Amino acid sequence: MIIKKRDQAVEIVLSEIKGAIPTFLICNAIVVVICVVYGLVASHDWRFYTGLLLGNAAMLMNFYALGVKAGNITRMKDARRARVYALSNFFIRYIGALAVFGVMIYFKLMSPLTAVVPLFFPKLHYTISAIRNKT
Repeated sequence: MIIKKRDQAVEIVLSEIKGAIPTFLICNAIVVVICVVYGLVASHDWRFYTGLLLGNAAMLMNFYALGVKAGNITRMKDARRARVYALSNFFIRYIGALAVFGVMIYFKLMSPLTAVVPLFFPKLHYTISAIRNKT
């Protein structure tokens, strides 16, 4: 059995995800507390939690796919081909995410708000990191 060495881009993405775990956990905890408080005040709805779970899964898969594809793009010799590859992968990722989210929302299996919130966690992580490194 031949074990293939991981690509350098994959290693970078995985190390970035490991470094962002504390931020992702804190953000998820805040969203869960908000959902619990809202559930106590309004109505307790399990769809908040399925939305949060699916949103986190989508965020991690998108983050991973973006890193791997970025590694592939940087190795391409032809700039035009790399641009087409990047755009096609962008649309495939987002159309797939929209389809999954659309089906889940249509069948009322998740809350759209809590599914979308985790997609902003990487942006929040890098903003906090930039502020922390600047001071």
